[in-house]
Amino acid sequence: MGCMYQGQIVIATVLDTYDDAIYKLMVNIKTGDLQSKRVLVAHKKEGTDLVGKDIIVRVDVPGLYGCGRKAADFFKKEDEVVAAYYITSEIPTGFEYSESNKIILYCIWQPEMMEKYPKPIKENIANFYYPGNIPLALRYSKHPKRRDDIVSYLIRGVKRTPIKRKVKEVDKWRTPGAALRKYITSMNKKFQPFHTRLIIIDSPLEDRILCEFNDKKIKKMGIEGYIKMD
Repeated sequence: MGCMYQGQIVIATVLDTYDDAIYKLMVNIKTGDLQSKRVLVAHKKEGTDLVGKDIIVRVDVPGLYGCGRKAADFFKKEDEVVAAYYITSEIPTGFEYSESNKIILYCIWQPEMMEKYPKPIKENIANFYYPGNIPLALRYSKHPKRRDDIVSYLIRGVKRTPIKRKVKEVDKWRTPGAALRKYITSMNKKFQPFHTRLIIIDSPLEDRILCEFNDKKIKKMGIEGYIKMD
């Protein structure tokens, strides 16, 4: 079991940038159980444009994407070792904080990402998004042959499992809504409440899939990504 604050998605004010390979922001948490605590945030960019602004971060343990020397020294001095992971600079109206099991984070797999990683696994996701611990993710993509159809996979580490069901002894792809329900059920049964609920949506499907959230009144929040193709 995690600490009470682990997995909380909270609002924080960016105090300054931080010279570390992974943890590039220093913030002051404003909501949730760690109010007024200074925390390092893992972020893909330098973040100078965020200084003085409020952002949304997810609180978790440090080192999930590695740790630079400067951040490691910082964590050693802390009585309570906490880190945070960047989610977005766009704060929804009325949002204060949420537990990870009460909201689904989603990210858009852009064409540049699909070109380099057409079948993303966990380590590929971290090249563009830093939401924290991802034990299991759901990905929606277009059917390789029937372009109007949507297929879905569960991603766990390097393993990708198609979400199908048997109909008259034939494997059929589940509908997007059924895949979403299966994913939520799997997360609630197999993992802790503080673990990230993450959905990856191929960019051409963004509108179609987000309609599934609206229809089922599921709380959602988009993650801001970072594209820098090496």
